[in-house]
Amino acid sequence: MVDGLVWEPMMVSEVFSEVMLSPTQYNHHDLKIEGEPVAVYVTRSQENNGITQHVPHQNKAPIAGGCITVGGATATVFYQLGRFYTGQDVLILRHPKMGEASALMLVALLRVQVGKFSWG
Repeated sequence: MVDGLVWEPMMVSEVFSEVMLSPTQYNHHDLKIEGEPVAVYVTRSQENNGITQHVPHQNKAPIAGGCITVGGATATVFYQLGRFYTGQDVLILRHPKMGEASALMLVALLRVQVGKFSWG
């Protein structure tokens, strides 16, 4: 225990000020691939921080980094440092006081929690 720190169960909505479905969901086949890459494309993949490729500007602006992504059906959890676009069913979790170190700790905790769920 860290002095003055109390651990207790909390809802995700109590920890993060913003919990939302990605506003820039792109199907892989609909991505523009020609041009200078400006952001990464994050999917529900368990590999490479969920990043499947680097892409140029799409029809919408990329999502700002500094947030945690959670892949819907795959329950993948990663911290995204830079700008990105997403595939389908990716949640974005933010808090204005969340830095990289605290985000990585939260990612580890969330992975344990989502690991309790399975399809079989």
